[in-house]
Amino acid sequence: MKRFVCFDNDGNIYKISKEPDDRFKFLECEFEDVKKFIEGHWSLLDYKVEYDFIDKTYYIKNQSQIDEDKLMWSFLYQIPKTIPNSPQIIFSKDNTKNVWRISADSDFVLDLKDKHVKINLSNYYFSITKKDDPNVLYRLIRFADSNEVAFENDFEFDNEEVSVYTMRRFDTYHYEEING
Repeated sequence: MKRFVCFDNDGNIYKISKEPDDRFKFLECEFEDVKKFIEGHWSLLDYKVEYDFIDKTYYIKNQSQIDEDKLMWSFLYQIPKTIPNSPQIIFSKDNTKNVWRISADSDFVLDLKDKHVKINLSNYYFSITKKDDPNVLYRLIRFADSNEVAFENDFEFDNEEVSVYTMRRFDTYHYEEING
């Protein structure tokens, strides 16, 4: 028997029902997956629905699991210069325009749109560090107002080799340098 976990944009669960509710996003699942909620063993207030960008699906997670995941993902991830198959996030150092740029792959964005998932790249920070050394921070970048941030420091204009680190939230990343 199918059940529908109805939730808002923040993942807060409002109800579990036999039919989807057009006012909410919903996760279709089997009765066994939500049985403990329906029987009153688990509270909807202690759980959220969260989209996993790596597995590309929604999950019902206990709030403590969400907190633990945030801690686990807080470790630094070095964005590779090698191009993976279909990078979801592209981080660029454009030496011709003297800007840092971020973009999301168009197929990835369409896939998320089909699943009613929104990403806001301004929520993520990127550490520009000494080449292969996350302990020597040159600059911290957040794309708050646009997908570009202007160069400010000598190392950027001098074209010094750097590495880019971030908290890994997506499956595939690519760091590229544009030199004209």
